[in-house]
Parts: sequence; structure tokens; C-alpha cells
Amino acid sequence: MKLVYISSSILFSGSANSLHVMKMANSLSKNVNNVTLVVRGVLNKENYYEYYDVTQNFKVINFNVYKHKILAPFMYMSKVFINFYKLTKEQDTYFFGRDLLSLAGLSLFTRNIAIEVHDIPKSLIKKFILKKAVKYNKFKKVVVITDSLKRDLINLTKIEENRIIVLHDGSDIHSFSKFEDKNQIGYIGSVNRGRGIELIVELATIHSDKKFHIVGGTENDLRNKLEIDMIPKNLICHGYLSQKKVKTLVEKFYVVLAPYQEKVGVVKKGIDTSRWMSPIKLFEYMSYGKAIIVSDLPVLKEVIRDNFNGLIANPSDIEEWSRKIDLLYKDESTHAEIKSNAYNTLVENYTWDKRAVSIIEEVQN
Repeated sequence: MKLVYISSSILFSGSANSLHVMKMANSLSKNVNNVTLVVRGVLNKENYYEYYDVTQNFKVINFNVYKHKILAPFMYMSKVFINFYKLTKEQDTYFFGRDLLSLAGLSLFTRNIAIEVHDIPKSLIKKFILKKAVKYNKFKKVVVITDSLKRDLINLTKIEENRIIVLHDGSDIHSFSKFEDKNQIGYIGSVNRGRGIELIVELATIHSDKKFHIVGGTENDLRNKLEIDMIPKNLICHGYLSQKKVKTLVEKFYVVLAPYQEKVGVVKKGIDTSRWMSPIKLFEYMSYGKAIIVSDLPVLKEVIRDNFNGLIANPSDIEEWSRKIDLLYKDESTHAEIKSNAYNTLVENYTWDKRAVSIIEEVQN
């Protein structure tokens, strides 16, 4: 079996989708002996296998079209077609990925195609293409990341329920954190609006005896993107780091935060992902056995149960977040129980490897 994984990602971009596709390609390659990941661009000359902490068991093809913002989707689609059209004639070659235009184009020539969808397209053209592709059964399966997205996609496209599969994001399994530093509280992720960075800044001010870490943004990002001028001295911003460096930091965090707001932005302006998101960092927290505090949002409660594998707090109530932090420091048994349950939940349900096996089974059916 050959698998061509067509992403719309740009490696080293700092976006979660680039991490997602590298981790998925890695896990898919453990079960398929010939995996090719296709990307729009690579921003750095570093070794991307090392940066994303994956094994070099799959090939990466870079079409380098990311600089052409308006034409990039169409240039990418044409390059995909030119390079892979011949493979559509091979019965043992399957196509999977997240680039709607490219996969819809290839679906005119092969039935061995499945697509992964992380949101409802905002573009009317993409929305039209998705509806038509689903209507005429061009995709064997549609993978979505949350139950909420599944419901909305069914409403939009009228797709049969047995053709859509929910697979939340995931993580590798890491060593359960035993040697944490009680002085450290962490956040991993971007610093776009709606991520709760302002709340973290307030918490750092309230809990001035603790060190707060933001991994995924710099102090300049806080100032320029979020207009936060007063940054507490006990708040450390690390910028974007390789997966190995992230691992070194997160192992020491005693408490981790996922303070998403009711509207969550991504790199593309005007896009709100709060209704459908499945944050990778949430699963990474769980993979280390961390005591997690998350926002009270329906989509996050698909994974986190309050007082079981995490604590849930009102995203706009700073005092409740502060109380939850105090609880985890004062009640060691609650801290230990949440850590253990979070880790077990991840191992049993949400690893990249389990996700990859499910996708392969669905694609081949």
C-alpha cells in the first residue's frame, strides 16, 4: 500500500497544523511502508524530522508555493495533479489529507481518497466544492476532529453518518511526569486572540510567587498581537520551540493551562475555531500526565471531565481560575488523581498511533 498525504501545511510556520501533519505522517508510516507527505512550503533549513521529533520513515515533498498568497491554493493543486495523476491509476495507492481543492481534483480519477476536515470552509467556493464532493461520494470517508464538527458537517452536506468518522487530535505517549517543579505553571500554544493569554497575564500577577511560562510566543507577540504592555516579571515567554525543547519544559510544569475563550482565533484573521477545535496541546498535556485546567467550552468537554482528568473553569472568570490553581496546590490527592486520569485517558484513546490505525482501516474499507 502507498499513501500520499496531501496537507496544506507550511513546516516551521509555528502553526498547529504543521505539527499535526508531521506527527500523523510519522504514525501512518508505522503501518504503511510507503508514505509521502506533501506540504506547501518549508520556512527553515533545519532538519524537520528532528524539529518535530519524528522518525525519518516517510518522505516529505515541498512544492514551495506559500509565497504566492492569492494563487497558492491553485498552484498547489496543479502541482499535486501533475506529480500524482499517474498514481491515481494504481489500485494500491491511496490519497488522504487536509487540502480540499487538491483532493477534490484527484477524486475525479480515483476512488481511493479520504479527507480530513477541521472546520467548515469560510470560502463559498470551498464550501460548494465540499458539498458537491460529498454529494457525489468522491471521498470514501470524511474524518473530523470533534462531535460538534460532525454535526455541523452533516447539516451542511447531508452526508450519511456512516461516512464520517470522529477522531480527535492526539499526542505521542511520553513519560509520566514525576519530578515536577511546584513553582512552574505552563501554557503551550499560539498567542492569537481568544487563546486566553490575557487571562494568563492576570493569573501571573495574582500568583506572583509562581513562574508562568508561555511556549509558542514572545513578549513582542504579546505586545504586537494582543496589545499587552504590562508583562509581569514572573511570566516567561519562550517563543516557538522544537518538540524536544518543549518536552524539557513541560515535564517540569506542575499545572498547565488551556484558557480558550468563547471565540478562538487562528493565524488566518477572521476565523473562529472555538466551536470545532481539538487542541493538540491539550493532548500533549495529558501525554505527560499533567494537572490541567481548561475552559468551560462544550468542545473541550468532549475530552475533559471536570474533577476527573482535568479541572474546568469559566473562561471569563479570573477568580475561578485562581481558585482552581490554589486547589491543585493545596490538595495533593486531587492533583495526583487528575494527573493519573489524564495520562490514562490519553494512552487509551488519543494517541497519534491509534488515530493512524483508525484512518488506515477506514481508507481501505
